[in-house]
Amino acid sequence: MDKRSRHRVIKEIVVKQPIATQEELVLALAKRGFIITQATVSRDIAQIPLQKVRSGGSLIYHWQGPTVEPHNRLSRVVREFVVSIMQSENLVLVKTNPGTAPTVAASLDEAQLDPVIGTIAGDDTILVVAQNNEAGGRACDILKDMLEAS
Repeated sequence: MDKRSRHRVIKEIVVKQPIATQEELVLALAKRGFIITQATVSRDIAQIPLQKVRSGGSLIYHWQGPTVEPHNRLSRVVREFVVSIMQSENLVLVKTNPGTAPTVAASLDEAQLDPVIGTIAGDDTILVVAQNNEAGGRACDILKDMLEAS
């Protein structure tokens, strides 16, 4: 079975079940007929790419989806991980579930929203910097619309 098929199956696995370690992924793949090493899984994780996010009390692998639709991915991660959004002039403070701020910030950066200059992410907080107060309001409104679309 080729790498493309293996990557498709890895995505299916991490979407359907919590996978916390590369060893768990090797075992899940073996159950689906892919006998590979942990080193191969490590390369696959980097190539797909998968990210580790906090779920409950542990870190699990997460696949954000295809990179061709950054705005749709941003909407999905905002609905899935964002807890609250607040604006202060040109700054927007986004609170997320623990461990998910880097994922949300990366999606925000990739979407290249017009009013956003950049982001800074911690564990559960993102600071979104806009060009000016008006742009901060637009960025806040865009993110709140995504959050409320759930």
